[in-house]
Amino acid sequence: MSRALVFGLCLSLGPVSRAYPSELLAKVEFIEQHERIAPSRGFSHTKVEISAAIRSTGQVSVAENRASGRAASSGNRSSTLGRPGTRQLWKVISEKRLANYTAYTNFTRVIYLTIDGPRCSIEVQYPLQPGETEYRYRRLSNGERAVARSISISHPRCELRTM
Repeated sequence: MSRALVFGLCLSLGPVSRAYPSELLAKVEFIEQHERIAPSRGFSHTKVEISAAIRSTGQVSVAENRASGRAASSGNRSSTLGRPGTRQLWKVISEKRLANYTAYTNFTRVIYLTIDGPRCSIEVQYPLQPGETEYRYRRLSNGERAVARSISISHPRCELRTM
């Protein structure tokens, strides 16, 4: 991502921007819904909170928190826009749209972040790897292997700030 594009994204926020913003902070939240078929059938819900700081240098720092019932996990990752990092890639799709790709066992979580002035919106998709028909993952509560027929989201939220 060019420095001009990050400045453009920051400046598009209007009055909340400082004169020379050098970082865009996006806070994203949603509830992930798994239609689990193994080890037992049922629906599980995981609250996902992601804070991504995107600097004018192209450096991206991400903190992700996940909670399901009493179980929780958190992690931090850093990468550079357009360059694959450990299990993730942040990429510029268009002038006002970024995408975050996070690799899992046999699927990818893709978060599309669209910026419209001071507002943002998200779209989340879970494409399976070719030939796969079910989602395989580890349960947050106990690390046990699980299989889901589908993964979807509800209650998407997005907030932007410049620094």
